[in-house]
Order: sequence, then structure tokens, then C-alpha cells
Amino acid sequence: MSEKHAVECLRCGTFRTVERERTQGLDPGECAKCGYLGWALVADLSEPVRKNLRERPPELHFRRLRVV
Repeated sequence: MSEKHAVECLRCGTFRTVERERTQGLDPGECAKCGYLGWALVADLSEPVRKNLRERPPELHFRRLRVV
């Protein structure tokens, strides 16, 4: 059985729904808008976190946020 997950690009904020089987890892791939590879589950991001991510360079995103 597959599951759907709403993810958000950590660079530009683009949303995408990713479907995966329960035994597979979640791999949204590259963002179609900006080409970035960092994603997080939409449910894990609050507005203050989103604002902080947009203001920080992408190389610093991984220090505090679990990336899927």
C-alpha cells in the first residue's frame, strides 16, 4: 500500500505531494522550481521555521531540521 506525503522545498517553499510504498524511503528528488534537493514534511514546518529557512543560506538548513 502506498502513502502520500506533502513536502516543501527548503529553499523556495514549493509544495509537492510524494507517493511511496511503506517499505521505501521518501525521495522527492529535485525541486522543479529552483533545483534544490532539500525537502521537509509540510506538517513539520511552522511559519517561524519557514521564515528562518528563507533567510538562511541553504548550506545551514541541515543543522536543526530533519530533512526527508
